[in-house]
Amino acid sequence: MQGVYLVAKIQIFLFGLNQVGKTTLVEYFREQKFIPQSPTIGVSITHIVFANLTLEFTDVGGQKRFRKDWENYLKRPHIMVYVIDASDRDEERISDGRRELHRLIANPKVTGIPLLILLNKHDLQMVMPRDIMEKRFGLNKIADRDIAIYEVSAKTGKNLDAALNAMTTMVLKDEGIEYFVNEKVKEQSRELLGRYRKFYKAGGEAFKMGNSEQALASLNLAKEIASNLFQLGVLTGGKEYKKLANLVAKVKRQLDENEQRAREISEESGESASQESYQSKSSARPVRDLAQQLKQGAPAISSPPVIRKDPDIEIIKQLPVHVFGPDADGMEMLKRYLVERKHAVGAAPLTISVPNIIMNHVGFKFCDLAPPDGARDTLKGTWRAPEFLIFVLDAVDPKSFPPARRELIQNLNMPEAHGKPALVLVNNFDLPDAQPVSFIDSISELKHDKTKKVGIFEVSLKYEYNMDEPINFLASTLMADKVVESFVSNKVNAMVDDFKQMYDAFLKEARQLEKEGKFQSAYNRIARAKLIQEELFKHTSKHNKIQKEIKKCDSLMSKLRLKSIKNKS
Repeated sequence: MQGVYLVAKIQIFLFGLNQVGKTTLVEYFREQKFIPQSPTIGVSITHIVFANLTLEFTDVGGQKRFRKDWENYLKRPHIMVYVIDASDRDEERISDGRRELHRLIANPKVTGIPLLILLNKHDLQMVMPRDIMEKRFGLNKIADRDIAIYEVSAKTGKNLDAALNAMTTMVLKDEGIEYFVNEKVKEQSRELLGRYRKFYKAGGEAFKMGNSEQALASLNLAKEIASNLFQLGVLTGGKEYKKLANLVAKVKRQLDENEQRAREISEESGESASQESYQSKSSARPVRDLAQQLKQGAPAISSPPVIRKDPDIEIIKQLPVHVFGPDADGMEMLKRYLVERKHAVGAAPLTISVPNIIMNHVGFKFCDLAPPDGARDTLKGTWRAPEFLIFVLDAVDPKSFPPARRELIQNLNMPEAHGKPALVLVNNFDLPDAQPVSFIDSISELKHDKTKKVGIFEVSLKYEYNMDEPINFLASTLMADKVVESFVSNKVNAMVDDFKQMYDAFLKEARQLEKEGKFQSAYNRIARAKLIQEELFKHTSKHNKIQKEIKKCDSLMSKLRLKSIKNKS
């Protein structure tokens, strides 16, 4: 666990003509160094964790043939970033750049969305002055939104820290988005607090029983969770954290003493007690990683163990899944993605996400690990009554498209597959040589076949891009199960109750902070309380009551804002 559960997501739409350095800028943000990039073909999605936020960059190709498709990827971003090559004095390119910029920001989807202009390549000598560029690109005429302009270099890193801060600052200027982001980070605070106490208690008990290794593992988890809870403001005092850190140090000293004692015994007896102990433990250790079995060439099994990160998670359904297709590497990565529950990474925390609830409580049983040799076009011999089918294809291997299409269509038409939902993943769509559209067009009849429930999606399993829609598709099919539906309903109701308790706690804490003269802190608590009510509005029917509470929060925030201003002056 690395705090990823606490990360909220900001959508950033990155556009501009070709060869202006868009992708290189993103890579610099991610790696903090200059890495030359090849031109983006179509679209590329990149995630960067920054200041408790996940920045999702949708980087669209700037070649002429791709510009007409920009609107297709314009899904109401939080901010738009337009990149200009400040060294390019070509009149036609300047005219094209100005026209494409003003065309896109005129789209109703992005009305009022903040705009960040990056004048790139300021490591070169012959760049145009900023005032000239503002006039040539009509930047001084953009008055319907917040706009900021930075002279940057993706090669030297000039002003990129400032630009990255500007992206988040411009988004957070919107009061609603600011508190939405803040409160998103609070969704799992109660769950994390429960885990913190659980691991703290387990570590203490293990230490008392003399099991120092288990104690250290549990206490380190508790310590890591505690650091996240401090960031969230859930744990506000340092005394408890210091007590935990002291206990971790004590356990480490005990482990060091145990290891020193083991070495001394080994030297005295001429035997390696530690090695013997290790072998004993290894022989009793259960296999935890199904993907590792795949890499080692494990045989096909009908009911592999259900692997989950948290042993306390209740599994409400074990889903038999048949994974097939020509992309063997993609199949392995998909299985790892599912069993390790990687869909939760970067998930927006203070939203009640039904897909995440479902996926967190479903176990996966892979009915086969690979089709037998020579059986590429049939499932016979590997079919073990799955409830769900997943077909994985490599988008950069167009030679495999015709046989892959035959394989897919033939298998979906088998009597055994009748009524089974199927997911088609066109993998590696993010690579320059990918041709996903070609394959998708060749199976377009599946989209219109009402007798089959088939979802077709472009993904990158290696980088886990664009996996939200496939996960939503899988979760929606599982909602047809009455057990799953009932569980989700109960889970949502429980989360609603938790939110109500958190709301009351924030109001109480805000009142106390106001009495202490800490008006800004009190303001922040009320803002979070307001976000809770806005989330409850989506999941309860008591809209009138919730609207009254939201107005109450607005009133309190206005009062605290005035007090904060007077206090500063």
